[in-house]
Amino acid sequence: PSPILSQSEREKIGKLSANAAKNLGYLGLGTIEYLYEYNEFFFIEMNTRLQVEHPITEMVTGLDLVCEQIKIASGQKLSFKQNDIVFNGHAIEFRINAENPNNFLPSPGKIKTFHPPGGPGVRIDSIVYQGYKIPPYYDSLIAKLIVYDKDRVSCIQRLKRALDEFVIDGIKTTIPFFQQIINQKDFEDGSYDINWLENYKKNNEVTIKFIDLDGVKLFHAGTKLNQNKIFTSGGRVFCATALGNNLREAQQKAYSLVESVAFNGAFCRKDIGDKGIR
Repeated sequence: PSPILSQSEREKIGKLSANAAKNLGYLGLGTIEYLYEYNEFFFIEMNTRLQVEHPITEMVTGLDLVCEQIKIASGQKLSFKQNDIVFNGHAIEFRINAENPNNFLPSPGKIKTFHPPGGPGVRIDSIVYQGYKIPPYYDSLIAKLIVYDKDRVSCIQRLKRALDEFVIDGIKTTIPFFQQIINQKDFEDGSYDINWLENYKKNNEVTIKFIDLDGVKLFHAGTKLNQNKIFTSGGRVFCATALGNNLREAQQKAYSLVESVAFNGAFCRKDIGDKGIR
């Protein structure tokens, strides 16, 4: 469950949603979305379907929502009542997308290695496999990692292990980015909001410009440099951008990018910019 809601608030929004569906005469499974701010709920929309995040509800309630949805559609009744639902433990879901973890651009291609994590409390929802080709035409979601444990602290520890064990080669994924944010205190205690990611990148991303003083092309455009990004402009100026858990780590990653590029003996000067790096 959400760590920012009290039990009374959770019951309030649950009853409000159930009454809304009842008053509308709604038949089937649906998901109502809200924003929460200053102890108030603000309605966004209702989706007449399952949400991508439905496995976390299944994990903490023990219900099979897909099965119940099919039963309702076939004219059967729900196999439980509201009072039968009991929440146990804590569940977290991460969407594993075929995207660059720094700028979230799509990363279609062939999966060369696919090794999902396993063990108690770890669930993978996916259709991909080793050799599967990710097309560029659709949503970039390729897998969902759902982890369950007795409480949030234990769940996060299990999630860290699962992310470390998750291996997908051949394309870029959002796994490295998740490995960064899961170690942030704001994530651990649940004190984040819709602006958190923007502020995190702003405070922990560094770009270092390198200028070729002799006009020699430093590297060929399109050089692959792990999970970070690098740009060129006519072979004379390029930027290495890296994102770390903190500014110092981002600086070190940015410099390591440059060390991995073949400069062919060209003399370069580091143009540091406004981050105060020396």
